[in-house]
Order: sequence, then structure tokens, then C-alpha cells
Amino acid sequence: PLQNMIDQEIEALYKPQSVDVISSRLLLTHPFYGHVLFALDKEFSKDIPTLAIRYRPNRPLALVVNEEFWYGLGNSNHQKGVLIHEILHVVFGHMELMFDFPNRKLFNIAADLVVNQNIEDDLLPKTAVGKNNEFDGCFDYNKSHSVHYYYNELEKLQKAGNEKMMEMLDSLLSNVENHKFWEEFKKLSRVEQEGIIQQVGGLLKEGIKESKGCGVPIRIVKQMMMVWELNEPEIDWRSELRRVIQTPQGRKATI
Repeated sequence: PLQNMIDQEIEALYKPQSVDVISSRLLLTHPFYGHVLFALDKEFSKDIPTLAIRYRPNRPLALVVNEEFWYGLGNSNHQKGVLIHEILHVVFGHMELMFDFPNRKLFNIAADLVVNQNIEDDLLPKTAVGKNNEFDGCFDYNKSHSVHYYYNELEKLQKAGNEKMMEMLDSLLSNVENHKFWEEFKKLSRVEQEGIIQQVGGLLKEGIKESKGCGVPIRIVKQMMMVWELNEPEIDWRSELRRVIQTPQGRKATI
């Protein structure tokens, strides 16, 4: 009976939850992402297959969610992972970078590789790009590489014409996110684009300030500062690191 109770509690803990509940949990486990999420409007739509952040002129950014996809993820860890995934696309500035690459679908795979390698493995759904080591032995896969590196390597694989690799790439290309809201951004006037860029920069800076950078590695914070041309956050990183290490729950935290 006791084991059954424990199993039921564990099952309940990982049961899919609403977007608001998962956002609240992220405030505890990944504070930076949680703070950014709470600043976004939330919309539900069947017009997108998964979920995405929508950039809108003169209005707050919105997280748009397909409810069927959301609750079909199976567990709350994967729900956390897909939310972090979308925010990391923003952090790395993929929305703007996309238009520097002629093959948008290859770019989408490259961008997902960059993002997913910065998410804990247990938070990634089974279908996440890179989760199943699809490119093992094809190129170097580590957190130091940019979207440019992965795009170039994917392009080489495509041009090489290896039959097995082509089948795998075709499968990924047919299933990868199309990031259609990024295409909408390109259609805006330059003034509107600049307004959104400033809004995103302010959102990320506020997220760092409110969370004190807790839950996101310093190298990502530094890259975010560079991509969005933000001033250094007013955080004493050494003091913050000592504080986290000295607390029992903080010994497993990521800074």
C-alpha cells in the first residue's frame, strides 16, 4: 500500500499540467525562464502545431500554445522543456538570424540543435532534435557551437547525398518547427521591428534581474547580453554563487 501511495504521488507530480502551473514550477527550478514566461501574454490556438512565441508590434509578446500538443506531451517535465526551448530561441536571437540563411528548414534544425543542447535531457521530449543522437559521428555536437556551425555542417551532409543521412534529414525537415511567427516579424516595418527588439531586450534583462540569473548558466547570460546588446546585469555573481552553494537546495542549482 505504501509503495502504491508513493507511485501515485510520483505519477501526480509528473502528470501534465496547465501552462500557468508549469510556469510557476519553473520559477522554483529555473527562475529566469519562469520570470520571462510570466511576462508573456498567453494564447491558445489550433493554427500552430506545437507552441511558439509571437512577436507583435505595440503589444506584449505572446506565448501561443496548441492545447492538444501541450497535454499530449505526456508529462510535466517535457512541458517544462518545450517552454524553455522557446525562450532559448529568443535568448539566442534566432528570430533575426533566420533571415541570414537561404535554407530556412536547415536553419530550423540548426537552431533546434543549439537550443536543445542547453536543456537537461530529462526535460526533452523523445522527438526533440538531437535527443536521439541522430548526428552522432557526423559532426561535433557540443554547447560551444553556434547556429552557423550546425547550419554549415547540415548543408555539407545534405550535399554529400548519403542515402541514410538524406532519409533522416528529410524526416527531420518534415517534422521540425516552421517558426511561422518569425516570418511575420520579417514583414513588419523597420520601426516596428526595432520596437520589438527593444521589448525583447527589456524582457530578458528584467528576467535576469528578477531571478538574479539563477537557473541559467553564466555563459548563456553573457551571450544574451551580447546578442541583445544589454548592459551587464547588476548582479554580484561571486556572492550569488556562494549563496547558492551554501543552501541545501542550491547545491544542485545551475548558475
